[in-house]
Amino acid sequence: MVLTPQEEKAPSEHPRAEIVYLKFWLGPFRLAQAPIAAHIVACVPPHVGPKLLELPDASEAPLFVCSLPLSDTERSITISSGVIRYIEKSFVHCSTDLTATMEEYWGTFSGKTRSTLKRKLRKFEAASGGAIDVRSYRSREEVREFLSIAQLVSAKTYQERLFQAGLPVSEEFQAKTLSLAEEGHLRAFILFFQGTPIAYLLCPVEEGRVVYQYLGFDPAFAEHSPGTILQLEAFKALFPDPVCQIFDFTEGDGAHKRLFATHTALCGNVYYFPRKLKYIILVAGHRTLLAADRLINSCLEKLKLKQRLRALLRRQV
Repeated sequence: MVLTPQEEKAPSEHPRAEIVYLKFWLGPFRLAQAPIAAHIVACVPPHVGPKLLELPDASEAPLFVCSLPLSDTERSITISSGVIRYIEKSFVHCSTDLTATMEEYWGTFSGKTRSTLKRKLRKFEAASGGAIDVRSYRSREEVREFLSIAQLVSAKTYQERLFQAGLPVSEEFQAKTLSLAEEGHLRAFILFFQGTPIAYLLCPVEEGRVVYQYLGFDPAFAEHSPGTILQLEAFKALFPDPVCQIFDFTEGDGAHKRLFATHTALCGNVYYFPRKLKYIILVAGHRTLLAADRLINSCLEKLKLKQRLRALLRRQV
């Protein structure tokens, strides 16, 4: 397979074969998902300096590359040498360098942003009784307690109540999470307000990379900016932690991620399929639905209805 310069800079690890799902979305609703047995390569945040990797030949099996650095001129679908290269989605990949100090990190914000963040911290502290109560969970027993508390908060989030996308409650997820904690590969935090848990953050740690996996907060406390408060307080614990080198906000753009990131790069999730009819149909169907979704979003934005509909959905839950 002929690789682009970006692809040649993927991280030096052997791809693992797993089931991945090509998901078909229309707005916030997932209509279907197609399971694909593929080799998987996960790229680290681009600013780390990825190493060379000999990618497997996609003519033998599909390949899925997560967060591959992209240029802004690349086409979504290209076909060459019997391989279909499909950029499923592109996004700004946000990450934060944790090798600095918290004081140096504060210096990356503008004066106005620093003032706003510190005002939110003071406001929360005053409203919660004079202190910001954030508790950290790392050991197996601590994380067991974290899960029991965080799942109560998750059940109140609009992501869970509307899309069933909160913190998982399955035995498989709990066992995997506890195993990571036992190995020292997990960092978790809960924010309390006057003794009541209102927000949680769960982050696996993979070779120094702290992965932004699950964040949720009770919408009844939204006026107190719990997500912002918890993120800042979690960073206070992560910056001095020698195990933690990078905070990876993973795929997807958003104001929260851009606010707290020190590095951003255009990345994409890219599939490499053998040039076979079933994969041609799969890619064409996914691309068609994506175009319809973008058209609907564009119309809603022009009519100034997108924010209203989002607010309506949240009120309904």
